[in-house]
Amino acid sequence: MDAMREVALEKGIKTKEKDTVQFHKTFLNQIKKFGKAFEFGLMRDYKLKTMNLFQDLTLAPETILKGKIKLFPHKVKDRKGIRKIFEEKK
Repeated sequence: MDAMREVALEKGIKTKEKDTVQFHKTFLNQIKKFGKAFEFGLMRDYKLKTMNLFQDLTLAPETILKGKIKLFPHKVKDRKGIRKIFEEKK
């Protein structure tokens, strides 16, 4: 599915849901930066890009307090290797 999204973006195919494209770009940016999905950063960046700042706001405190979402990213050993994959793609 991810490959199909990439091809569609490259070909300029429009989607009915503009937020889907923003989520896709934000998700890939998180992978590029941290080597894996950083959920809190993903939510923060996605909310800022789409300006849906208050949607699902009541869920955040509970999930953070239960430890389901970490406030800081996990360290991945080979972040340079992952960045290299993104650079080769260009």
